[in-house]
Amino acid sequence: MAFAMEITNNCIVRPALPDHLRQDAVATMPLNLFDKAAGNLHFPTLLAFRKFPPNQDFVAGLSLALQTYPPMAGRIGRDPHNRLSFILNNAGVRLVEAEIPARMTDNTLLEDIAFHKNLYPPATPDTQEMLQVQLSRYACGGLVIGITFCHPVADGQSMGQFLQAVASGTRGAGPGPAPFLDRNALFVPNDPPQVKFDHLEVHSSGRSALPMASSGVENLVIQFPGEFIAQLKERVSFRATTFEVLLAHLWRRAVEVRGLPDDEITRVRVAVNGRTRMRPVVPPEYFGNLVLWALPKATAGELAREGLSGAVGHIRKAVKRMDDEYYRSAIDFGALLEKEGREEETLLPDEEDWGHQLYPDLEVDSWLGFRFNEADFGRGPPCAVVPPNLPIEGVMAFISSAKGKGGVDAFLTVRKEHADDFKRICKILD
Repeated sequence: MAFAMEITNNCIVRPALPDHLRQDAVATMPLNLFDKAAGNLHFPTLLAFRKFPPNQDFVAGLSLALQTYPPMAGRIGRDPHNRLSFILNNAGVRLVEAEIPARMTDNTLLEDIAFHKNLYPPATPDTQEMLQVQLSRYACGGLVIGITFCHPVADGQSMGQFLQAVASGTRGAGPGPAPFLDRNALFVPNDPPQVKFDHLEVHSSGRSALPMASSGVENLVIQFPGEFIAQLKERVSFRATTFEVLLAHLWRRAVEVRGLPDDEITRVRVAVNGRTRMRPVVPPEYFGNLVLWALPKATAGELAREGLSGAVGHIRKAVKRMDDEYYRSAIDFGALLEKEGREEETLLPDEEDWGHQLYPDLEVDSWLGFRFNEADFGRGPPCAVVPPNLPIEGVMAFISSAKGKGGVDAFLTVRKEHADDFKRICKILD
């Protein structure tokens, strides 16, 4: 359904800095390995609210948060040593305000995926802002915050942290705890570097996304209530997490709907947060990127024969190896590439270069701990959180459901010819 959206404002919001904190010299902050590996893309997310305070309150909270999160208000460029860096120049973030003459329920966010692109500012290769925000207010008083953020500046957990600071400022409570900003102080490489693992293989997932010769892709949203998650856990012969059982279940269902032969190897690229895996543990207020990727793999026949417990075991084994030694090795790997002038090899390809399908593999991001669903700007938390619509078959994202304790909303991209079958079998228990 089309709506006559009206853009009422398009401006730059800068940090609320008092005069004595303004500086003539511009500081810089080099990107580390994790920032570079995050990929050169602007990542969109939507948060929907049934009620929301006046826009000017949000703008004040945003400006206040930018004061304590200077990388968000900066730009990416080169420092005097020609290192790829954040330029902390307080250039600001883009804010767009829009009005939609309809009720938010008339444009159900979880179903009208084609309309999503209208709810956040477009990002192009020329976009310089680290963050763009669009406030789309509906006639019923509901509002959607659409953000696109440059992934090298922050991962999902850090963006959740920043949104909490904006929400706190919007409520008039100040920006909250100060973030830990010296992201390079924690990740000093060994001299000489000690690379103990093959990081490029996992970083690139070992395969490229391929052009799709089929009818295209379809984006699905499948809501798994807490009761279903509990039933999955009961079918595993050992204690398992929500993420493990749901990924294992959907991995097996994807193999089934794709019709993979028994000897076909299928893999899942799993984003792994290093904050609690490194030693010493990274401070919880750390702001930046700290994600690498595990690559559980099995044959289609193994996944069928070994059941849910077997699939969970493959996932757990791959994730378990992502310990402090692995992350330290990755840091040294990045230092070695930089020393050899191969810095670009740490960068993921741009989104338009990804191809159209990951078949026979999958990729999953878990947003279960990102706290997006807890962001309260003064009128309650969001009624829905929606990840981006990526036209790549095999991508999944898990988000905590707003409809019940323990539930998960799974956002998946499948081939159009597989969509009906996947919806039919995705909630069938063995």
